Amino acid sequence: MPPYTLDFVSSENISLIRKIEEQPKTLLSMCECQSACATSDAYRLKPIVSTLNDETEYCNSYFKIINTGTIGKYFSKWATSKIKYLKDTYSLPVVRKVDFYSEFQNSYSNKVCKPKLIIKGLTLLHCYLDGVGEYIPCKSTLVIQSENLEILKIAMAIINSKISIAYIKEKYSSASYSRGIDLTKTC
Repeated sequence: MPPYTLDFVSSENISLIRKIEEQPKTLLSMCECQSACATSDAYRLKPIVSTLNDETEYCNSYFKIINTGTIGKYFSKWATSKIKYLKDTYSLPVVRKVDFYSEFQNSYSNKVCKPKLIIKGLTLLHCYLDGVGEYIPCKSTLVIQSENLEILKIAMAIINSKISIAYIKEKYSSASYSRGIDLTKTC
């Protein structure tokens, strides 16, 4: 039994927690939440990551790289924040599509080219909608996919809302990490 199973029992907001949990529809009933990639995929990706010299070099033959440090509420920080990836730092990290598809012919490649929400996997909830499949989500992120962009937009609004982080902090308080929680696809 995980340590946080009964955290909410001592919460001042137990009635709100119960009200949220009594809702007939959940996000998971409308879309699929998954870890972005396996650890082995993260290490296989590293050799094909490169950085552009200038943002204007970006074109349709590349995927952009995104991780928890480059996800804000509703927006990507790609090209505005440096990314740390497996001990290296990149300003404008990309992977050539041809190299990516050559290296990955598994579920990871299926997650990349489709519309998806990319969620910070650590600390506070922030997610970004990649509506056209231009980002490769890294290891520390979660991905929610649906063929329906409207459902993804609704899910993004819910995930980025204050009530969601308040719920998670109350429900899983013993799993707290740096004012937030280490999020997994089940919580």
